[in-house]
Amino acid sequence: MENNKKKRIIYLFVNILMLIFLFTSCAVHRNKPQIGRLDDKEIEEIKDVRTERRKGLEIKAPPFDKEVQMEVKKTDQGIESYIIGPEDRLFISILRHEDMNVETEVQANGMITMPFIGDVEAAGLTTHQLQKIIITRLSRYIRDPFVTVLVKEFNSSKIFILGEVKLPGVYPLKRRTHLLEGLTTAGGITEKGDLSSAYIVRRNTILPIDFEGLILDAELTQNISLEKDDFIYIPDVTEKRIFVLGEVNNPGVIPWRHNLNIVDAISSSGGFRINKGAFGIEFKTAVEDQVKVIRGSLKDPEIIEINVADIMKGLIDNVVLKGGDIVYVPETRFSKYNEFIAKILPTLNTLNMTTNLARPPFYWGAGEY
Repeated sequence: MENNKKKRIIYLFVNILMLIFLFTSCAVHRNKPQIGRLDDKEIEEIKDVRTERRKGLEIKAPPFDKEVQMEVKKTDQGIESYIIGPEDRLFISILRHEDMNVETEVQANGMITMPFIGDVEAAGLTTHQLQKIIITRLSRYIRDPFVTVLVKEFNSSKIFILGEVKLPGVYPLKRRTHLLEGLTTAGGITEKGDLSSAYIVRRNTILPIDFEGLILDAELTQNISLEKDDFIYIPDVTEKRIFVLGEVNNPGVIPWRHNLNIVDAISSSGGFRINKGAFGIEFKTAVEDQVKVIRGSLKDPEIIEINVADIMKGLIDNVVLKGGDIVYVPETRFSKYNEFIAKILPTLNTLNMTTNLARPPFYWGAGEY
């Protein structure tokens, strides 16, 4: 009896273990993910979705306009074609032979010195040309040398900024520099600077740069890039003068300034002359509606007639004068050009404005005025 009881207990225990095993297996089987196969169409759809996602994640560079692209191209060309000169500082590296790297300054005779190959003439060459020479010479000692030549300091390129700037002198053109930056480096333009006559000389040619537009009106189209040996000159405004002659109270010379107009010039010369007649009666002898402005060379001048009376009444616009203009206020009306010239010549000679005006060319008398 006792043995049968033990057998029943063991049998029950075994059955319980089997039941536990069966339930566990079913649970695991239920949670196990089903692995199915995709057909070709489903695979293509997944690829299309992934492609679209990649397109959405692409970072596109902002498009450059044509001017920017041209500017970049010019810059690259400028660096590539730069001619090495004395005082330039170079860095020359040799790949896998860093102990031979050299940072050196081009000597006054145009030479640099390198390990193994000694002196090399660098002045007058581009970095690419110098690189080829160094590779050729190093090939005797190193197999397939990889050489890089960089200009660290562009000290041989200089610009000249003279005249009415606070710090006139010679300045190294170490990098891409524009006109405004160059003028700022020279301390800026002084109060006496004549912007209307300022100029840049490049390779014996005067560049048509509008300094007034650049400085006064911020016209950045005039802010050109400076180049090696550019010569920038800002004249002294006091070198220009205005001559006011004829029927004014104080005829003579007055300094020219920016935007000086004809009414101001006459006022600075004491205004139209006041004469006194019989019984102390004052009267003007100036012909105010036929004031003459002589501009340019006296051998071939431009004559401008201005009605100053109408300007002073506000009927017409004022007239801005240029440096060197001669303002003549006549006393009587001249119908002929030669009569007008004959009248003002004695005064001009007195002021030493010219040395050979006593006998003007024959064609001066031609034409009505």
